[in-house]
Amino acid sequence: MSRSKEYEAPSNNSQGTVVGPPTSDGLKQNFGSNAVATEGIDYAAALAPNALIGGTDAASAMLMQDTLTAMASQCPDSVIVAGGYSQGAAVNHRAIEDLPANVQDQIAGVVLYGDTQKQQDNDQIPNFPAAKTKIICQPGDAVCLGTLTILPAHLTYGARADEGVEFLTTQIQGAQAKIKARKAKREAEMRARTAVEAVKRVAMKIVA
Repeated sequence: MSRSKEYEAPSNNSQGTVVGPPTSDGLKQNFGSNAVATEGIDYAAALAPNALIGGTDAASAMLMQDTLTAMASQCPDSVIVAGGYSQGAAVNHRAIEDLPANVQDQIAGVVLYGDTQKQQDNDQIPNFPAAKTKIICQPGDAVCLGTLTILPAHLTYGARADEGVEFLTTQIQGAQAKIKARKAKREAEMRARTAVEAVKRVAMKIVA
């Protein structure tokens, strides 16, 4: 993961093949390939973890937590977005819900395709702003209804990756505007302090 990147976008199972690559490519097209770094999460993609409470195993959730925390620590001025498909969506739920507030704050948006935890978690990631999350579920996809039944609709999310890209792009732009405003405020405050110190120095010389 490059530390010079402006936007960090962790995906799951080393991006996978259905929605990871088109989502990453869409962000790179919108912001420039040199401004986006994508980090895959090599989670335990298997049937058994799906049946666990929470939809995935603890080790996979911890791996994504550690990745997001490292991004926030090592790239404090970066905008982080995340995403997952099927069990990868569950990994997002379990990883993000327990992140420290400062790391959650740095995550601008999360897009979840074919979300296996949609019904269980009431259409949101617990302890995370619903406005920063977009869940994309195909009509007829039974996993979005809380089952582990894989029907043809569950395999068609590549056709909707553009919706995820659009959402994340909007979220990134909003976060970028806030960062720019904060920087401008800090610079203005620094200029004001410098001016006050200059007046103090002049006053001291006059008194002397």
